[in-house]
Amino acid sequence: MSSPEKPRILALFDVDGTLTIPRGEVTVDMMAFMKALSQKITIGIVGGSDLPKQEEQLGEGIAKVFPYNFSQNGLVAYKNGELLEVQTISKHLGEDNVKRLVNWVLKYLADLDLPVKRGTFIEFRSGMFNISPIGRNCSREERNDYEKFDLANDVRKKMVEAMKAEFADLNLTYSIGGQISFDVFPVGWDKTYCLNFLDAADFDEIRKAASDDVHAFSSIAQLYIVTLYCLTCALSCSQETTTRSSVMSAPSAILFVRQKIPRYISFLVKCSLEPDMA
Repeated sequence: MSSPEKPRILALFDVDGTLTIPRGEVTVDMMAFMKALSQKITIGIVGGSDLPKQEEQLGEGIAKVFPYNFSQNGLVAYKNGELLEVQTISKHLGEDNVKRLVNWVLKYLADLDLPVKRGTFIEFRSGMFNISPIGRNCSREERNDYEKFDLANDVRKKMVEAMKAEFADLNLTYSIGGQISFDVFPVGWDKTYCLNFLDAADFDEIRKAASDDVHAFSSIAQLYIVTLYCLTCALSCSQETTTRSSVMSAPSAILFVRQKIPRYISFLVKCSLEPDMA
């Protein structure tokens, strides 16, 4: 990888809804844009999916295309094509706590009366547990019916509240999403996790382009956050928006983090490829 013109500016790009449509493949034009941008500034990719899924969307060997690649929000981290770290929820919590959580969930679900139960109630992933009261093996029709039942009876909401009380000591986050399940993962294991691998001394600016809600990035040393979030949801999900926001100074969903020593200053900026980089 050749050094860009401005290596101390890092742009981090989400995958779904930013570089691609959700679970879609990157277009030729988008990849060409990314490679052109990488000649100007340092580029990184931060995706929630695992690396094999990221390769399905962005191409085989994507971890070696740009200087930084973070899959599973940084639980698998690459720098210049070299693996930095692989973190897992089992390593983080310890096997005793994993067994404690799994056993509790199975007992809770065994006593839970639902119209239908199927299989795969707990899906163990590298960075989270995905828990489904009805079971992920349900059919599409059963999924739709369960969603209505859940909304009427707060099945997942009540289970989450019970887990918050039972596992208060584990410092976990609970995220209810989709129709039939919810995710459980350690606090901080969202896309902010990748910041653990970025040294504040290496960059003057870090910008993050994403189609989802702006994340409350934690600070690293003297890094501070500013949000520029000016697009409608419909626009911010388009690939055209990603390209336009970086090249033509259009407002976009951008997190801009700047190091300022000894004092920090927060201000709104527009992304640009002008000589001064905004």
